[in-house]
Amino acid sequence: MKPSVIEYNNPAVWCPGLTYDGYYLQRAYLAPACNLKNFNPKHWLENIFYRDIDETEYQTKTFYLPSFDSCKNFDAFTDIGTFAIYMGELLPDGKGSALISDDFAVKAFNEHFNDKENKISEMIGTVVLCRPYFCDSVAQVVSREYINALIEQRGCEKIIFRRDNMTEENARDLQKAISQGGGKYKDKLVVVADKNFDGNIDYLTDLSAFDNPADLRRKSGLNVLGMSRNFASAEDNVTFDKSFTALLFNIDLKAGKTLFEKVWMDYADKRMAELNPDNPPSSPSFEDVKNNPRKVMLKMLGVRRYAQMFPSQYQEMLKELQEELDEMLSNASFPTLGAKCIAIADLASGFGVNILNGDRDCVEAVCKSAEREKVTMFIGTLPRGEEPADFFKLKNVTVEDYIERLKKSALPENLKAILSEHIYKMSDGVIIFPASARCSNGAKNLFGSNVKLYFRKDIVEFIWAADSSQIKSTIELVWD
Repeated sequence: MKPSVIEYNNPAVWCPGLTYDGYYLQRAYLAPACNLKNFNPKHWLENIFYRDIDETEYQTKTFYLPSFDSCKNFDAFTDIGTFAIYMGELLPDGKGSALISDDFAVKAFNEHFNDKENKISEMIGTVVLCRPYFCDSVAQVVSREYINALIEQRGCEKIIFRRDNMTEENARDLQKAISQGGGKYKDKLVVVADKNFDGNIDYLTDLSAFDNPADLRRKSGLNVLGMSRNFASAEDNVTFDKSFTALLFNIDLKAGKTLFEKVWMDYADKRMAELNPDNPPSSPSFEDVKNNPRKVMLKMLGVRRYAQMFPSQYQEMLKELQEELDEMLSNASFPTLGAKCIAIADLASGFGVNILNGDRDCVEAVCKSAEREKVTMFIGTLPRGEEPADFFKLKNVTVEDYIERLKKSALPENLKAILSEHIYKMSDGVIIFPASARCSNGAKNLFGSNVKLYFRKDIVEFIWAADSSQIKSTIELVWD
């Protein structure tokens, strides 16, 4: 993949940059348009950091690019009109809490994709990994009612700046306050808005998201890196990897190898069965039609007839499948029953209520994918290269059970209704943890991570039965 050459010095078309593995290892950053004659690195850095850089600072300071390991290309999306910072802790879930109002998210995504026939009407329950102003954010799309209720619950003073009359002194004061942990704005809500501000907030975050204070007079899009997704089935929806394999072997080498081989053979046999001559004609899937014309013909004719009519193509398909399986096995990378979900904190925690509980041995979570597969106990992991994966034992709380607990809580009725709506509309690609959950080894921030969830019964039972005195879950709950 080659970086695009962009039109230089046009703020509507600039791109912050791309990183690739080679550059990443060198701690270097590849700037689009840097090969053009008039490329101005200082101007480029000002766009990266969303602030002015004076000549003295430019000549004397080493600039460390924010969120370096997450800047591998993003979509800017529509500029955020009203950006708000709570100058304290928004949710008790560690770094990078953020909320996007549903109506702004719908507007931004519709404008970005410009698909007139498939308009998005609602996004509540979606999680967006984004970097507005290079904030390190895990943003949940919520209703405006939730945002307003959370701000009301904080009871904080609002400081409102409008970009068109915000002075340079105001901007520098705000940057200084952010870098000092709140400064004179500590525990206040700072809102930076356009001149047509109607009181509604598009994007709300807190101090923990900022590594590099920006000049908020400048506009920023959402800078979307990824988002949660819905999927129809958990079958073959999560992969084994070397880190998870190392975990199995670390628990019990002999039994772990036996389990690995069983899961692998189940998958390999299923794939080989796709080319079994006894397979009757069947309907091709949308993915087949889109990506694999040979597979469409194979399914429409049936395997035996296809092999008779196109023997060379059939033999080629057999060879390609075998090569694909050999590569999967050599990399210990093949799919099984489960899901890959973005971890987020329970929104009820913003109001001081713990709906989900747990301990070091087992943590409660809400996961629609697990509920749909009728799974009550499952395993979550965070891969660690070729080292044994961080893992945690999870107990699923169904949506209905969660709402029943909400009803019994001390929260006001309007909040119960808002939180119930959010949990009902939650994306399949999300797993909700107690806000106090932390990785006990400190290797990763749990929230915002893509957690691999394993639902297959023999895998769950194997890890669940592990001797806790020898190998322990790497998640813990910290109660204030």
